[in-house]
Amino acid sequence: MVTINEINELCKLYALGDNDTINQTVNNNPYALALLDMTMTDKLSNSLKREKISLELVGADHSSAMHGYDGMKGGRPVEGKSEQYNSCSTTSTVVQGCGVFGGIVDEASIEQKVEDNLQMYHSFWADGRLACIVSFDFKDITPRLYKYINNRKNGKKTAVKYSSYIDWIDSPSLKLEYFNEDHFKKLYDGVTSNFYWSMWSLYKKSITEAVKMGYLYDKGLFIRG
Repeated sequence: MVTINEINELCKLYALGDNDTINQTVNNNPYALALLDMTMTDKLSNSLKREKISLELVGADHSSAMHGYDGMKGGRPVEGKSEQYNSCSTTSTVVQGCGVFGGIVDEASIEQKVEDNLQMYHSFWADGRLACIVSFDFKDITPRLYKYINNRKNGKKTAVKYSSYIDWIDSPSLKLEYFNEDHFKKLYDGVTSNFYWSMWSLYKKSITEAVKMGYLYDKGLFIRG
């Protein structure tokens, strides 16, 4: 009997691109490999799996609860957002760096998250493979969220969200947590040119910073201590 933990580990290996270990684990079983591929490339139903993998990779304790924050890291609440680009899909939309908040309904909802010192983690995926993860403070995107709250007050039916990477790319708290060059290149046709090269620039800057500050960069993961 295969356990849920073993399935989660296979999904993580798939996300990180460790095909050799996957093949050894399932003995190259074509049905198991096909099922894993379908699971990881499903754009909608796999969102919780992507959230779990990315948050645990950066050292957070993930929560699968329907309501509340997505996890905790060092006593601080965290929220995970993810976007997936499937190159083979005829309905793939452009990945923009957008995140929707279903639980924010008014200014008080925003203020509570700011008071809680919520940290955001946004992951980007290409064909089921993890391309990169960025983090930033929730408070840095509140100006955009307040605009959507005002729109709702004026009768517009709209989700409360940060609309694109433009809302956080200049955030003073922005950090690149993970970056896989090969996987990120697969995003080329699924993102805007400005976003693609902005992330490459952030990657190069983060590498330089890691050398200068003396913290680890290991297998795509930035470990700042």
